[in-house]
Amino acid sequence: MAGELDSGGGGGGGGGGGDGGSTEPDNSPNNITLLGSPRAFIRGVVFRPIVRAALAAAAAVISAILVVFRGSSPGFGWDEQVWGLADLPVLAGEWLFGLVIWVVSTAFTTLMEINRQLVPTIPGPLDGLLLWILLALEVTVLSHLLVRGIRAAADSVPIAASIETFIFG
Repeated sequence: MAGELDSGGGGGGGGGGGDGGSTEPDNSPNNITLLGSPRAFIRGVVFRPIVRAALAAAAAVISAILVVFRGSSPGFGWDEQVWGLADLPVLAGEWLFGLVIWVVSTAFTTLMEINRQLVPTIPGPLDGLLLWILLALEVTVLSHLLVRGIRAAADSVPIAASIETFIFG
């Protein structure tokens, strides 16, 4: 039926006058589709905008979910952006690294002050021996504290606690 309306060729001879009312059917694409296949017309005209709107709403929901996990932009920066859950390990690592650096620098400064008080300012024959004994004592104490700290940190993590208990008893 659409082929019959679409043929549009020839016919009717050349009488041009007119009252303005044409007896030929309107051959616009929508009318041809409607007459040829009403289901395809409804599918194309009615359902297509509904599907587009549903996909746009789904894209908005997915992008909102991604903002929760990824933040406002992928990567990590300090400018005015929204941080997501993916940025939390980076923030925690940076904070922990800063804390470790602070503890180490404070301990080093404290040890330097203790060494400055214990080592005589006037050089003598036993200064080298005193420095080696002091160094050995400091290394022993610090390594013992470091091992205790690592074991305490491993005990606070469930999987690492079982491994640490298996290794050290």
